[in-house]
Amino acid sequence: MKKSNVKTLLTLLLVAVTVLSVAFALVACNDNENPSNPSGGETPSVFQSLKGQSDRVILFIGDGMGENHIKVTEAYFEKQLYFDDIATKGYMSTNCSAQFQATDSAAAASAMATGEKYYRGYISYKDGKSYQTISEYAKSLGKGVGIVTTDVLSGATPAGFSAHARSRSDKETIINCQIDSGIDLFLGAGKNNDDYDDTVYYADYQSQFEEKGYTYCTTYDQLSLDSEKVIGAFSKIANYDATNETPTLRQLAEFAVDFLEAKYPNGYFLMVEGAHIDKCSSNKDVMGMVQYLDELDNAVEGVSAKIANDDNYTMIVTADHECGDLQYNGETKDQINDNLYNSKYHTGVDVPFYVDWKLKASEFKMPNKIDNTDIFRMCYYLLSGEETKQ
Repeated sequence: MKKSNVKTLLTLLLVAVTVLSVAFALVACNDNENPSNPSGGETPSVFQSLKGQSDRVILFIGDGMGENHIKVTEAYFEKQLYFDDIATKGYMSTNCSAQFQATDSAAAASAMATGEKYYRGYISYKDGKSYQTISEYAKSLGKGVGIVTTDVLSGATPAGFSAHARSRSDKETIINCQIDSGIDLFLGAGKNNDDYDDTVYYADYQSQFEEKGYTYCTTYDQLSLDSEKVIGAFSKIANYDATNETPTLRQLAEFAVDFLEAKYPNGYFLMVEGAHIDKCSSNKDVMGMVQYLDELDNAVEGVSAKIANDDNYTMIVTADHECGDLQYNGETKDQINDNLYNSKYHTGVDVPFYVDWKLKASEFKMPNKIDNTDIFRMCYYLLSGEETKQ
C-alpha cells in the first residue's frame, strides 16, 4: 500500500474515533433515565414521609472515612469532632454491583447520586444508559446545585454527581458533561496534583465554561456572589494555612452556601467532599489523614453555623467507603502512627452516617442501617416531594 493511502486511512480512522467519542459524550451527558428504586438498602417507602420536607440539602462525603478514621482523629486532636456530636446517626453499606468486591469512589458516588448500583469505575452510567443524578433532578425543579471538593473537579466523587461516563478515567467526557450540566457552582482543584496523573488541566476548558456563563476563578478573591455561575479551579485546596491561591475546604463550603442561598431562596443541593482522607489512607499516612479529616469537620461546623437559623435544612455527613482497614484500640495521641493501617486498599465495612436537620413539619425516625443508594432517595424526597419512578 502506498504511503499516501496509509496516511489517508489513518486520518479517516482518527476522524471516526473522534466522532464516536463525541457521540458517546453527547449520549452519556444528555440521555438520562428517570431516577429509579434499586433493590439494595431500605425500601423506598421508609423515606416517603420526607416528601418536600427540606428545601436545602447539603451532603458531606469524607472519601475513605471509616469509623476508626474518626476515632483516630479524635484521639490525635484530643477532642470530639463537631459532626460526631450529631444526634441522628447510624451505619451505611457501601457495596458495589460486583459481589464480594469493595467499591471504589466512582461506583460509590454514582450510587449516592442516582440510587443505582454500579461496577467500579463507572460514572452514573451502566448498561448503555445514563442515570439521572440528584444534581440533575434538583436543576429540573429550578433549584440550585453546587459541587465542592478538595480533589480535582473531574475526580470520581464530584464526577458521580455532575457527569456520566463509562470510566472515571475519561476526563474529557466528564469535563464536557460538567460544562453542559447547568450546575451553578464548581469549586475544587483545577488539576490533579497526584503523581500518577498530571494530565487534567481545567484551564484548557476555560473558554468553554465561560461560554456557558461561568466566571472562571483561580484565586479565592475572584469568587463573587454576583456571578451567574462559578467555577473555581484552584492549584490545590489547603488544610489549615490558606492562601489566596489555595483556600481551605471550609472557605469554599461557606462560600458555596452563601452563593446558593443568595440565588436560590427556593432551595438547593450541595455536595462537599473531603477527598484526601482516602488519598492519605492509600499511602498509610495517618498524620495527613487526621489533618484532612479535621478540615472536613471544620467545613461541616462552618456550614452548620450558616444554616442554623434557616427555616428548614438537611445536612448529611457520611463516607463513600473505608480505606486502609484502619485499626483503633484506644491509642492516645502519642501512640497514633502509620502502623494502625492494615492495608492501603478500600474495604467493604459499613461506614457511619450522620443527619442534622430541621424539617418543615413531620418528625422522621431515621433507620439505624441504610444503603448508599438510600442517600439518593433521602435527597430526592426531601427536595421534591415526589415518588421516584420504577
